[in-house]
Amino acid sequence: RKIFPLSNIRWPTWFQRLIDFVPGIGELILYTLFPARYSFDPLRDIMRQTLAAHPLPNDNPTLAEVTAYLRPTGEGPTLIITATEVIERRTHFLKTTPQEQHGHMRLIDAMLASSCIPTYFPPITLPTDEDPPRRLIDGGVGNFGNPALVAAWELCDPHNPDPVRGYDPTQTTVFSFGTGTPSRAVAERVFGNADRWWALQWIPRVIDVFTDSAIRQQSRNVVNAYPGIDLRRFQVELPQIIAADDVGLFDTVLQEQGQELRRLVRENRHALHPDPALRHDPEGIWDIVSPIQR
Repeated sequence: RKIFPLSNIRWPTWFQRLIDFVPGIGELILYTLFPARYSFDPLRDIMRQTLAAHPLPNDNPTLAEVTAYLRPTGEGPTLIITATEVIERRTHFLKTTPQEQHGHMRLIDAMLASSCIPTYFPPITLPTDEDPPRRLIDGGVGNFGNPALVAAWELCDPHNPDPVRGYDPTQTTVFSFGTGTPSRAVAERVFGNADRWWALQWIPRVIDVFTDSAIRQQSRNVVNAYPGIDLRRFQVELPQIIAADDVGLFDTVLQEQGQELRRLVRENRHALHPDPALRHDPEGIWDIVSPIQR
């Protein structure tokens, strides 16, 4: 007796869409029962072991202690860590400068806050005496997924209270490194037509729409606010959509893209290179910035 394969049945369109969506429902429901998918504890231990190998005061230094280490004579590099406060809906710029109001915050906590992707990791508490406490998440949630403007302000803006800054924009270079962006063709192949997305599918994708637009706009803001500055935005084009926790790609796709980014930097191929032959711009930044530079 012949068994008729279900794949040959012409299901109604609405039912086929439901079938395509079903495999992710179980995982989605499971994760909604927990505040976060993962704990920061293993990563925190690794970071402490890494810091212990450096001549810092201890393996869990505060931002103030890192400031003293980086700038023993008052001059030196500044580490700026972006993190977004949830309730106030604004970005904090945690710095290793004498003026940092949260200098008592641990460096590891600041770094974890900046990496805290909502639903993947729990928020980090901003160390204040306020009740309820203030919570921080990934600094890329908002306008500063591309922190180039923050770096330019720190280096060149006359309103920066740090007395060792105030550089001439025409003598300043800002290097901006992306973490990979899929092409339009890849996104269309994976996500399909937006008219066919379910409501739950819109949630992560609409966030990408907002943040990717903000990343491009920040490059424009840098050039507009600091005329003559040398902004170099390096970015790789991903061959596939990569989930934030897809660790199985570390030794394959991610390593290959890391090597590609290294090659682009060595060849100085970036989004705003004046020579079209050396311009590498998968984000489309040149089109929105070039009118300002003309």
